[in-house]
Order: sequence, then C-alpha cells, then structure tokens
Amino acid sequence: MSSYPTINSGSTTLVRASKQPGRVLRFSDGSEQRFRSGKQLETFTISHSLMNKTDALAIQTFFNGRKGSYDPFDFTFGSTTFYHLYFTSDEVTLTEDELGHYACSLTFAQSQ
Repeated sequence: MSSYPTINSGSTTLVRASKQPGRVLRFSDGSEQRFRSGKQLETFTISHSLMNKTDALAIQTFFNGRKGSYDPFDFTFGSTTFYHLYFTSDEVTLTEDELGHYACSLTFAQSQ
C-alpha cells in the first residue's frame, strides 16, 4: 500500500475527527433507535501552506496515483501511522501565491 508523501517545506495542519459508524432505525411514531456497528473510524483534514513547487507536485502526483478516492493509502503523522485511508474527493486544488508558495487542503477517511 502506498504512503502519503513527506512534505518538507511550509507548514502542515492536521485536524482529526472520529466517527463511530452506526445505524439508525426510525419508527412510525417518530422515535429513533441508534446502534453502533463496526470499529470507530477516523476522518482527517490536512492543510498544507507555504509549500515549494516540489512538495506541491509530490501531493498532486500522489493524489493522481490514487485515482482520487479510488486507491487506499497509509498516512504517518508524528509517530502514528493510520492505515486504509482514502481521499473523500476526486479533485485536489493547489493554489499558488504571488511569492511562488503553494497551498492545499485535503480530506481523507479510514475505510476499515
């Protein structure tokens, strides 16, 4: 399985949210019954700013190699590795500022 590229320039912010998958049964009287199902999954939003062109192209190439949200990958942040991730969108937008720095924001989630 491929791993998310290491970004050496600029700054990176990671926002992590947990989601407990579940099911909801709705009854005719309007009440609901909720059940947990499966393991708790993580969703991440990673924002890169002030990247150089090399790092921006590494992200673009990696994203294209995953075919957007099709192929899973691993992601290591600090000393923790998250497995079985996929991008939640089929598009990535890299923006360039007037000084030649690049920025992007990507969201990915665990599939198992």
